[in-house]
Amino acid sequence: MQVSQREPATPAADLAEIRARWPDAVAALRTRSRFLGEALSCTDPTGLEGPVLTATIREANPLFSERLADQRAAAEEVLTELLGRPVQLRIEQP
Repeated sequence: MQVSQREPATPAADLAEIRARWPDAVAALRTRSRFLGEALSCTDPTGLEGPVLTATIREANPLFSERLADQRAAAEEVLTELLGRPVQLRIEQP
C-alpha cells in the first residue's frame, strides 16, 4: 500500500530530520489504522543506527506497546516510504 500518490521522499539524513517528519508519519499511519497512528503519536524518535529507528513511548501504556509490536511491519512500511530509507522500528518503554 502506498502512503500517497506523490514522488518518493527525499531520504531523511539524520534523527533531527526524522523528528521533523514524525507528525507526517503519524498522520500517514492514521490513514491505515487510527489506533496504530494514535499509538505512534505517543512515541518520540530517540535513536537511529543504520536502518534501526528507535521510538520511545512517552508514558507506559501496554495497549500501545502491544499494538505497535503487533503492527510493526505496517508501521515500518509507512515509515520507509515517508522517510525515503529502510526502517526497522524498535519500540522502547520509558
